[in-house]
Amino acid sequence: MASQALTSHVRNIMQPKSEFLYPATDSIHNLLKVVGSEVCSFHRNHQVAYRLVEYARDLYDAINARIHLVDNTGSWEDYEIYTQAIDPLEEVLLNFTLVAFNETGLDHLSTNSWEEYVSVTEQWSDNRVAIRNYFQSMKTKPQFQALTSALTNGEDDILNACTLDDISYLDYLLQVIEEKAQQVVKPKIKIHIDKAASILKKTRDLQQNSSEEHRRQLAESSMLPIKCAFLASKIVTMMVTVSVPEDIRNRLTSDSSFWVTFTNLVIDVYKFMVSQLTKSGEVDQEQRTIIITKLTTRYTGLVSQVAEPLAVEMPLAYSRLLPLVGKISRQYHAQSLLLVALCREAASQFTGPKKNVDSRDALEKALNQTVTALEAAARVIESGRSSPLDRTIIDGINGAKIDQDNINDCANLYEQSADELTVCFQALEIQGKTDHRDALRRAQNQDNNRVVEVKERLNKYKHPSAIQVTVDVYNNNQQGEKVKSLIFASIPETARLSYVKYLVANEVEDRALVQAGYFERAGSSGDRSSLLPLDSEVQGALNNSGVVAFIVHHSS
Repeated sequence: MASQALTSHVRNIMQPKSEFLYPATDSIHNLLKVVGSEVCSFHRNHQVAYRLVEYARDLYDAINARIHLVDNTGSWEDYEIYTQAIDPLEEVLLNFTLVAFNETGLDHLSTNSWEEYVSVTEQWSDNRVAIRNYFQSMKTKPQFQALTSALTNGEDDILNACTLDDISYLDYLLQVIEEKAQQVVKPKIKIHIDKAASILKKTRDLQQNSSEEHRRQLAESSMLPIKCAFLASKIVTMMVTVSVPEDIRNRLTSDSSFWVTFTNLVIDVYKFMVSQLTKSGEVDQEQRTIIITKLTTRYTGLVSQVAEPLAVEMPLAYSRLLPLVGKISRQYHAQSLLLVALCREAASQFTGPKKNVDSRDALEKALNQTVTALEAAARVIESGRSSPLDRTIIDGINGAKIDQDNINDCANLYEQSADELTVCFQALEIQGKTDHRDALRRAQNQDNNRVVEVKERLNKYKHPSAIQVTVDVYNNNQQGEKVKSLIFASIPETARLSYVKYLVANEVEDRALVQAGYFERAGSSGDRSSLLPLDSEVQGALNNSGVVAFIVHHSS
């Protein structure tokens, strides 16, 4: 009989181990639950963060244990130890929550623009330093060391966690570089990418295979290869991503000078890290700092080299304009066309010397505001159908009126869009005497007049009921071969047979044959009295089953 496996209940990193819980530590307990939940969602920096939360949990348990001792023994020494530890632990956790919230929100896996890449890199770097500093401070604060000697042994644990985080991130970035590089078609560029990636792999292996003492020496410089890999992965991804403008992709795939400079930087970073592991290459702290600063400056220079052209790429909002226009009713049609036309004119001027950071900011604001206005108009239409005369919206199902404020909000958004476009035109130095607000008012009047005109015409029209019509098509006569049976589901009851004949002709290959054909009452003998003039109303031409016959004569 097979032995039955034992079931183990495992605590998570924020769950207290101690059975002692006290109100004095409620804030710590609640903060632990918050930060614990957040670090579980980290993309990066997670190994250090996990251990930080675990260590904070252990401190929390130690404080509660001291409170329990004081309850039993009345020891002033234990009282002093636990009361002096509560505020510092709360302070660390309060500060860490800000970093945790920021880190959880970072999307390391899909940065969509160059600006986003720079922002994510900076935030990841800042968070990495902050998390490690918080962890280190918890290990060294005398208030925490006094709680229990068992909590003071952890320097190697911090170092190992830091190394695991760094290697994990470097592995991921190298994988991205390798996958995207396979799609690069220019051999010369691909050779440079492969060479840079191979040096980064050697740097990864150096960290992974180093002793704890060597890892301690590499700790200061370990961020550099990650930043370099992050930069390379972003550039290679942009090279092969279709959504990136073609001119930018062409420039990135044709400029080998970047990769030559980048590869030289990666080589120098690797050599410096190797030098720190050999006695002959030992340098003092001041010299080490100088070298790291120089390497960092070279990295920053590369980022700036790429950033200037990419920072002025066409804003993404431009591609969102066209799909919105068709979703907006006639109530805002002319106004929407005006705004889109102005955006298009502005975008067409975003080139050459005018393609700079300042003009891009103005264009992006105008485009974003226009997209916001168009989306608002589309939402108003989705919620019901417009009633142009009283300027309200009627829900198509419930007949409920939507607040007039919805209409006013759209009007305000359209006006704000016109104003932003005016600023944009000035930034792009587009000449013209057109007052965008005045043009918008004229378009608004055009929309209002057309909507009112259509409504007035529709109010005069009595919509006839629709009926189903079946047309049986016969060859020569109704006693002959039935060629087709056509069912038209929705024909106005006032329609003429000439309209039905037109529809029949669309369904028969030989239109000339249909043109020579004629209608008869269904079931008739085919004498002249059964013939139906094309001017006849459909409703009076049908039998009780809603059928009418149509005769064609095939040439023998």
